[in-house]
Amino acid sequence: MKIYFVASLAQSEEFKEIYKRIKVILKKNAQKILGVWFDNQVLFRETLTSKWNSTYCQKIYKEEIKELNQADIVVIEISYPSSVNVGHILSLAIEKGKPVVALYKQDRFPIFLQGLVSERLFLLPYTDYDLEQVLKDGLKDAQEKSDVRFNFFVSPQIVAYLNWVAREKKMPRAVYLRRLIEEDMKGNSYKDA
Repeated sequence: MKIYFVASLAQSEEFKEIYKRIKVILKKNAQKILGVWFDNQVLFRETLTSKWNSTYCQKIYKEEIKELNQADIVVIEISYPSSVNVGHILSLAIEKGKPVVALYKQDRFPIFLQGLVSERLFLLPYTDYDLEQVLKDGLKDAQEKSDVRFNFFVSPQIVAYLNWVAREKKMPRAVYLRRLIEEDMKGNSYKDA
């Protein structure tokens, strides 16, 4: 399992110990931890004034999105309410259909996110005493909502048609196939066992 982790850089001093604990838990529960930020928060703080030009920012952004795309699950610490990078990653992850474990200190309730209804968003309050158990349970729940990769062979004509759909409808082939299957499931009154 590949887990992408992000948290507020602005709170890296106040939440330093929490972030370290989250990292330890994630390392125990994942094959790989993704996110340029994951082991580089010191690098980011040191380069805030020296390297942050447009080219460098674009490079970091592209790296982060590449890492996010590879993730099976996204873990976000959201106790700091107005972090642009964290909010952006959370939105992208939900949009991409990634299960998101969003952790917040129990006394820092994320009011705005309560309005976001998604079966793949797990808003989980924690305390200093139950962080490990809350995160483990959240990872387990998220893993159950994680997409499963499914490969199969198709004829060249089907490939040509799927390429046409992707080009003309501006829709990824996988999304098109998933929608067809979901529509067929509805039409057949399928009930998940």
